[in-house]
Amino acid sequence: MPHWSQRMLVALLDPRSIQWMLMLGGGLMVLGLVIWLVSSQLFENKLVVAATLTAGSLLVHLAGCGIALKSRYKTAGHALAFLGCLLLPLNLWFYHEHGLLTLEGQLWIGGVICSALYVATVILLRDPLFVYAVEGGITLTVVLLLGQQGVVADATWLSVVFMVLAAISIHAERALPVEGEPFNRRKYGLPLFWSGQFQLAAAVVSLLGSQLLVQLLAPEQRWFSTTWTGNGLTQHYWLAGSLWLAAAYLYLYSDLVVRKLGWYVYAAVACLIGAELTFIGYRLPAEWLIVIPAFTAVVITLLATRLDEGVTGIAQRLTPLAMVLAAISVFAGLVQHVLATSLLAADLNWTRPTGWAFFGTMVFVALSNRLIAVLLQRRSTWFASAHVFLSAASVLVAAASLARCLEVTSWTLQAPLVMLVPLAYLVAARLWKGHSPEQPLAISAQVGAAVILLHVLFNTVLIKAGLNSQLLVETVAGSHDNLWLGLVFVQATIFYLGYAILFRQSANIYVATAAACGAVWQLANFYLVPDAWYTMVYASLGLILLAAARLMPAKDTFAGPGEAPRKTGEIDTAGAMFHSANALLSLALLSASLQALARLVTHQADWRLLSVLALATVAGLVAIVLSPTTTWRRIYATCTIALAGLAFVMLNVLMTLTLWQKAELFAVVVGLVLLVASYIGRFTERNRSDADHVTLGLWFGSMLPTAALFIGAMHYRFAVGQVSLPDELGLLALSILMLVTGYAWQLKSPAIFGGSALSLYLLVVIGTLAYFPNVAIGVYLAIGGGLLFAAGLGLSIFRDRLAELPEKISKREGVFQVLDWR
Repeated sequence: MPHWSQRMLVALLDPRSIQWMLMLGGGLMVLGLVIWLVSSQLFENKLVVAATLTAGSLLVHLAGCGIALKSRYKTAGHALAFLGCLLLPLNLWFYHEHGLLTLEGQLWIGGVICSALYVATVILLRDPLFVYAVEGGITLTVVLLLGQQGVVADATWLSVVFMVLAAISIHAERALPVEGEPFNRRKYGLPLFWSGQFQLAAAVVSLLGSQLLVQLLAPEQRWFSTTWTGNGLTQHYWLAGSLWLAAAYLYLYSDLVVRKLGWYVYAAVACLIGAELTFIGYRLPAEWLIVIPAFTAVVITLLATRLDEGVTGIAQRLTPLAMVLAAISVFAGLVQHVLATSLLAADLNWTRPTGWAFFGTMVFVALSNRLIAVLLQRRSTWFASAHVFLSAASVLVAAASLARCLEVTSWTLQAPLVMLVPLAYLVAARLWKGHSPEQPLAISAQVGAAVILLHVLFNTVLIKAGLNSQLLVETVAGSHDNLWLGLVFVQATIFYLGYAILFRQSANIYVATAAACGAVWQLANFYLVPDAWYTMVYASLGLILLAAARLMPAKDTFAGPGEAPRKTGEIDTAGAMFHSANALLSLALLSASLQALARLVTHQADWRLLSVLALATVAGLVAIVLSPTTTWRRIYATCTIALAGLAFVMLNVLMTLTLWQKAELFAVVVGLVLLVASYIGRFTERNRSDADHVTLGLWFGSMLPTAALFIGAMHYRFAVGQVSLPDELGLLALSILMLVTGYAWQLKSPAIFGGSALSLYLLVVIGTLAYFPNVAIGVYLAIGGGLLFAAGLGLSIFRDRLAELPEKISKREGVFQVLDWR
């Protein structure tokens, strides 16, 4: 097998990676030039600048065409020609900005010339890639012209213009012949179609964003300090509704005429729902908005079950559509429940009171999903199970609503009542054993119990949120609420023990043990027992049990999933001690982590707690040595790394730097170390499934530095009111490198985080250009894009020679013979 460095170089030299690198570098260079031209005020002779810009654009474009036609470096030539196509609209904007050619004058001649050059490039080079250049150049020109008219910030114009461009592009695909050379529908029509899809998505995003912002920033809401009264899309519902209908038509046309895949039908239905809400949605109560999708789902399911065998394709598309609509109703009900109970929603004036009407609505949603499950039971078991799950979720929300209707408004008092629902699901799943509802009911019981426990934990930890207290985070202690919360944990213990016994799944024993410890925790809080005692007691006891279990013959005979039930009392001593030790150690390490997080957030870190973290880290290391199984060694290794990280953070808190500076520095350093190590590990492993720690390292190594740098940059821009060059330049460099290496080496996490961070940052830079003009960012962005473009250009030219380097080094050929010298 080739060395990992050779495989890494081969992947980077792939023609698709080089072409993608050239496109990204060229686009970033153009964007940097735009920001530079907007921010700088160094141009005194505008005629010289205009002539230089025009000559440079044409020279780049003509040089690319010449290289592509007259040499063997076609990739580099096409990239230069593509860059020239992107630079041409910039000249039109410059002419208008400096009064050389204005919209009221002869600027349209420049547009005609640009269009002619685009078409000539497509005809001359015969590369479908330049169809995207044509579409991108036209779209960019239109946006720049809107900007010069002063309406580019108005989403009404953007949505209408993008919708028109999308309609033209999507329908233009049919204008090409099906077969024939050189221009046919499949080769050149699809770029038109995909460009139209991007333009359509931009129109829909502008439309949806306007309708959402007018609700969030309405003056009567008083949610934020900034208010917004809306634009033409929000003031004229007929215009917004017409745009929704146009988008629905284009998506249906895309599916029924062009692609015929069925996926665009869902987007069309979403647009139809948007039109419905636009025309009549604001005039109906919230409960009706929850009922309508559920009722529509029932109608669609009845239609799907009545269709003939000859149209089963339509039925197959209607069934998942019904599930999506039913899920929307359940999700809307859940959101309404959160708005009615959340303290954060109350602080933001988002509270939406609920009553018997909401309770009846959720009962209707539950019955609708159960009816759909019955109708689909013979046609699709999977969809029937999904609707059973949605029905169970609706019952949970209905139970919480019923408690509020009965004047039980506190979640601490509601939780013991709502927890009875998962217990009922558990009994029902046992009664339906061997039938289709068994699995979805069991899953619903697990999810419901987990959600209730998480909600309970959230309320106990954030009990002071929104109140006039100096502490934002504070646990409940010395209150009768501890007894009610302890009752919920007791119910959870019974639930998970029953699940382990009825369904023979031993993993639930750990959750049951944790829930029992949670009950003890609440009882101890009621009597104000010091927190530090828990960690050391649980960790010491867990290590003793683990050491004793290691000395005994380890034989766990507990029946696992899918196995036949064993005889009562067949769990041996070593197995019981091993499971108990794991549960206690897990709880101890988790308790130490939570204590550290609570102290860090409340600014109560001290050297005593740091010593507790150090002892807990040592306990984790001892557990790694004593644990007899590989799985638990990995679990303890993960917990130990987390505790060591918390100890490192607390050590930094006790130092002189600010908390966020230390956290950002720690995240960047640790993330880069993980990312580099995972890159090397990716190319040293024999099989992608051999080392799951490589995948974990890639995800955390990609997430930590990008998130830290992005948050830091946004903090300085919006909270401090200035640009932090180290954060922003670091974010640019890191995100571009992650995006390029992730795409070249086919790694998901660096490509996702790098691309997302780069896209969000560029959107922020462009959106705040009027408020934060910065020449340095534009220059650095242009230089970075140019360097990336130059790197791709060099790799495309010297690709063959670079690919031969690893083999020459290994064989000591040429100048590398010096490596064999003494």
